[in-house]
Amino acid sequence: MLFKKLCLKLDALSHFHFTPKPVIEDMSIQMNVPTLAMEEIAHIAVSDAVMLALEEVFSGKGDVKEETELTQADRERKRANMKKKFKAKATERSAKRARDNTLLNHNDDKEE
Repeated sequence: MLFKKLCLKLDALSHFHFTPKPVIEDMSIQMNVPTLAMEEIAHIAVSDAVMLALEEVFSGKGDVKEETELTQADRERKRANMKKKFKAKATERSAKRARDNTLLNHNDDKEE
């Protein structure tokens, strides 16, 4: 009853001139096209990196965990790895600085 009244009012608002949308036929499927040809279609401007799957982009070791999911041992291992990397970078920087200083001193000796 309520729905009937609502429909009558809506029809009156549209002045009873409602015309439904024309029916559009479904797209046809071509079966004679090779499957690989259909799958390999990509935009020219798209790089190969964008088209890679997640597994191809990131091949990390083990499961990826959030900071809150880590156990005490995981946190200690992560901190030890970070310290090891930091020390390696620090020694690399100091070695480079020493090399640069020796080169500068060697060049200064030649000029004198």
